Amino acid sequence: MAKGHIIAHDMDRIARFGDASAAVIGEYGGSVLVRDRDPELRDGKVTGISVVVAFGDIATARAFYESQSYWNAKAIPEAATNTDLHVVEGV
Repeated sequence: MAKGHIIAHDMDRIARFGDASAAVIGEYGGSVLVRDRDPELRDGKVTGISVVVAFGDIATARAFYESQSYWNAKAIPEAATNTDLHVVEGV
C-alpha cells in the first residue's frame, strides 16, 4: 500500500506551528521526513521552510489534515503565514 504524505512550503515564520502540530502528527502515526528551514530554491517562487510528513496511507494523511486537532494547531500562525500544502500519495 502506498504511503500518504503532507508536503508544506511556507513563506513566513512557522516555528510555533511546528511545536503545536507535532503531537497531532504523532496521533495519526505520522513522521517528519524533511524539515528544512532554508531549502535550495531552483524553480518557482515559494521560499521559507519546507516540511514533508509521512503517514501510513493516503487516507490517514487526509484524516490528519481534516482533523480538528490539526486545525486547532494550524490556527496559531494562520494570520501570519502563507502556506502551500499538498496531500500526496507516495510510490
